[in-house]
Amino acid sequence: MIISAFACGELPPQSISPPPDQVGQQVTRILILNAIEWFSLAHEYGHHVMKHGQATSTEDTRNVFDDEHEADLFARAVSMALGDKAEPPNFYAISGAGGVIVLGLMDMTRRARWVLETGLDSAPAGTSHPPLADRVTVFGLLDQNLPEELRASAKDMRECFLKIIEGIWEHSVLPALQQAHKDGFRPDTSRSTFA
Repeated sequence: MIISAFACGELPPQSISPPPDQVGQQVTRILILNAIEWFSLAHEYGHHVMKHGQATSTEDTRNVFDDEHEADLFARAVSMALGDKAEPPNFYAISGAGGVIVLGLMDMTRRARWVLETGLDSAPAGTSHPPLADRVTVFGLLDQNLPEELRASAKDMRECFLKIIEGIWEHSVLPALQQAHKDGFRPDTSRSTFA
């Protein structure tokens, strides 16, 4: 329901369930939310400090995918630093899992819009952002800055969250969206789309 709301432009979604009420769940939720927020803010700030989109001549035209990868690396570096200084340390941030989650959900929203428009699970690649798997691979470049004993765990954490997101898509979101499409539900095409 939340992905459908975002895909249709209903911001914020009206049907979000309350947060978990058990202490362990609350701590995990806070760690994940912090990792997502740090990555998101640092990514956008990275675009700003690197002056992406500010070409002064046709020779300065940059590849938008390169800009996104640079902003992702900036965000991962900031997340690693904040996660390491947090008490307790936030491995969702350190590993890049927060970035995987936010980028994965944004990609899911783009795919959801396509399914609602067409009924098909074959959304074309975006033109303004690299494929999710490529972005996550680029995150891995900064694993070399982690202590050696954490590198494999960081990679595993990112890969696990990619699998979780794809599993949610495949087993929960996609079937519901395909049924909604069959029932005649369509997104408002007058609103901007996610590219």
